[in-house]
Amino acid sequence: MNRLKILLFSVSIGLLLSMRVAGGLVYNFDTKIDATVTATYDFNSFSSSKDAWGIYSNDGSAPSVLIDTSAVNSADNLGIVDSTKVANDVFFGVSDTLNGDIDKEISVIFTFDLTQLTFSESLNIAIDMGAVGDFEKDDNFDWTYQVDDHSESELFDVVVDESDVHDYQLEAKTITYNDPLKIDNKVISNQIQTFNKEIQVDSSAVSLKLIFTTYADGGSEAFMFDNIVVSSHMPEPASISLLILGGLTVLCYRK
Repeated sequence: MNRLKILLFSVSIGLLLSMRVAGGLVYNFDTKIDATVTATYDFNSFSSSKDAWGIYSNDGSAPSVLIDTSAVNSADNLGIVDSTKVANDVFFGVSDTLNGDIDKEISVIFTFDLTQLTFSESLNIAIDMGAVGDFEKDDNFDWTYQVDDHSESELFDVVVDESDVHDYQLEAKTITYNDPLKIDNKVISNQIQTFNKEIQVDSSAVSLKLIFTTYADGGSEAFMFDNIVVSSHMPEPASISLLILGGLTVLCYRK
């Protein structure tokens, strides 16, 4: 009886540990901030209220290019974030970073502590992204990553496809723009989507930096992102382990 109880306890602990392993680190700008953030240019500091580089919400202060108000303003032909989005749900917005304040690339770096996450040789990076407007070939919206002190590597290959057009669905209309942004030939539309990328990372790594660098020229283009998730590919507790746990429980009670 005692041996069965010990075995049952051991299996239970193992399952709990494996459930912990399958977790993730999250940065969503409001409720979950599992990363430290640094930037090469101060957030929300452009002199023009129409330019965007920083953390915004639908509270009336965000540059209009980021918010879709077409349902109440028929003249609005741009916007990513739905006008019904609650004011305290924030996101990162970018528009016209080449302006009277600055004329070079700027970056924001999210540094995650990998010692808080158990994983085995690979990680999945998930980021919600949206975009709208007629982009130009010189516009950059680059995602790279750096593990510990190794060199930077490409995370998402964001390109301007000058040979394509895209129909953007606003709240009250559909509008077509040339030269959409794409990742792996998939348009980054104003309907916010989650983009995923698996990266190989040694299990001994302690730090992961996700780096967003942009050079955006034009106030009729906008880009946003939110909900950065770094997660392991470790499986949830296997069904066979759950069956063993159930069987041990039955045996324990029968004794």
